[in-house]
Amino acid sequence: MNHTRAHLRIEPQGERPLNVHSGYWLKSNYNTLDIGPGESPMLIVAVTNLEDGARLFVPDDEREDSDHYEPPNGVGFDADEAKVHVKLVGGWDAQYVFEFDFVVKKLPTPSIEHIG
Repeated sequence: MNHTRAHLRIEPQGERPLNVHSGYWLKSNYNTLDIGPGESPMLIVAVTNLEDGARLFVPDDEREDSDHYEPPNGVGFDADEAKVHVKLVGGWDAQYVFEFDFVVKKLPTPSIEHIG
């Protein structure tokens, strides 16, 4: 699947839902990447500062091309837990690929659990 983008919807406990247009792919120069058969690229679902553990943060990758690099923005939330829905979209016709659901927990230690 060429030019695959990850859209994320974050639903923190007790807070309003948040949307991330382009998830942050590791080892990719842009906010999209090509996924071949049998490949399993890594997507950052959430990060936190392990020293203070204050907020969870989901990066929104603004790297459209090499001439216009923008550092990732993103959304942060204070809840200790959030549901994260990931939708992969790619191909020349922006074809729907697959959806995943996770629960991200900040306490007692940061963790991500695949739930569907």
